[in-house]
Amino acid sequence: MYTQDMAGVGPRDPLTKGGFFHAIVGTLIEIGIAVAVTVPLALGAAVYMTEVGGGFARLIRTVVEAMTALPSIVAGLFIYTVLLLGLGLPRSGFAAAMALSVMMLPIIARAAEVVLRVVPGGLREASLALGASRWRTVWSVVLPTARPGLATA
Repeated sequence: MYTQDMAGVGPRDPLTKGGFFHAIVGTLIEIGIAVAVTVPLALGAAVYMTEVGGGFARLIRTVVEAMTALPSIVAGLFIYTVLLLGLGLPRSGFAAAMALSVMMLPIIARAAEVVLRVVPGGLREASLALGASRWRTVWSVVLPTARPGLATA
């Protein structure tokens, strides 16, 4: 409904005809998508940096540290260039969630790396001494031990 002035136009029902409720729900959906994408990637990067080491882990750590200082406008332009211009996707909440994901990734990865480094080395050594493989030790000993710290980080 379009009028020259806003006289006679009353508030709309926020649940069925628009309003702030839809903006809040859309924001929560975008955050949920960003978290669902970011947490597995960041946790995988943190596990790789703490448990594997080597040159590639140093490269990942350098990229994560560089991304920490990334301004949000650069993350938005990166997603705009890659998803919208490069792949031809329409402007959507998914693109916004991916921009949020780029911003969240270094923070979650650094926090998870710190938590994983706090797990005592004796637990790892005991698991390996009992014959567990390196990755079985990570999945069965390190991650369950770090779970409370990961949940609060």
